[in-house]
Amino acid sequence: MGKIGLWDKRNEFLLKDVTAIELALDSALRKQLLDLLQGFGYQMTGSGAMVVATGPENRLMVTAADMGSLGIRRVTFSLQRSVAGEMRQSFGRSSLLVSPRDEAVWSF
Repeated sequence: MGKIGLWDKRNEFLLKDVTAIELALDSALRKQLLDLLQGFGYQMTGSGAMVVATGPENRLMVTAADMGSLGIRRVTFSLQRSVAGEMRQSFGRSSLLVSPRDEAVWSF
C-alpha cells in the first residue's frame, strides 16, 4: 500500500510525477536552499533573480522575492497519458493547466 493508500490505483490518475517546482524565496532562504541542493549534486544555472537547480529527475526554479510573495509559484507534472486538448481548472486563486504536450502546470 502507498503512502496515501491508493498506490494500486496510481496508473489510473492523470498526473504522474512532479518534474519542476518554482519557488519564490527571500535571500536568506534562497541561499540556504541552493547550497543544500548543490550539496546534493544539483547543477546550477542562471544567477540574479532566477537560479535553476537541475537534478536527475526534476528541477527547481528559485526566484528572488520580497516578503509578500514568498512560496510555491508553480508545480509542473508529467502525465500518465496524453490528452487531446488543453484543459484548465481553477481552485480558488490557483489554476491547473493540462496541455497536449504531456504536462500539467499548477500555478499559485
